[in-house]
Amino acid sequence: MRCFIKALACGLFFCLATFGLLVYADEPYHGRVIDAETKQPIEGAAVVAIWRERAPGIAEAITTYHDVQETITDQQGNFTIPGILGIPTVATAKIQESEFIIFQPGYEAYGGWSLKAKRLPGSIKLYEKDGQTVIELGRLNSGDTILIFKRSFRRRFPF
Repeated sequence: MRCFIKALACGLFFCLATFGLLVYADEPYHGRVIDAETKQPIEGAAVVAIWRERAPGIAEAITTYHDVQETITDQQGNFTIPGILGIPTVATAKIQESEFIIFQPGYEAYGGWSLKAKRLPGSIKLYEKDGQTVIELGRLNSGDTILIFKRSFRRRFPF
């Protein structure tokens, strides 16, 4: 009986000790979306944060959605995404860093990158200013929209 209690206590200690490795906490994200050319705020841009889970698989890792949050920029182009506190749905999975999609018609879309990305396509710029992440989106010409859509479509569906 004493051996069982010791084993149970060790198991409980192990579970509590590793619990911090299983829980994922992501602080709130505060940012501002502005026009790359005029440096004016972009009001009404959709900002979406996506968290995915990645678990080891036989041939390759299995990636699934964990959580999604969205908001719209205010008159000053500011946004806040609350962040998450979560536990993966599968014990072997790990919650990945969030990816962001920022979209406003007539501007380049910021899509599928972290807010810590270093190299970005097109005229999109990302930097820190006054403790806030600033995203500069460039305006699109009507021909640019079709070209960007074709490139994006080919990259995702290469047939």
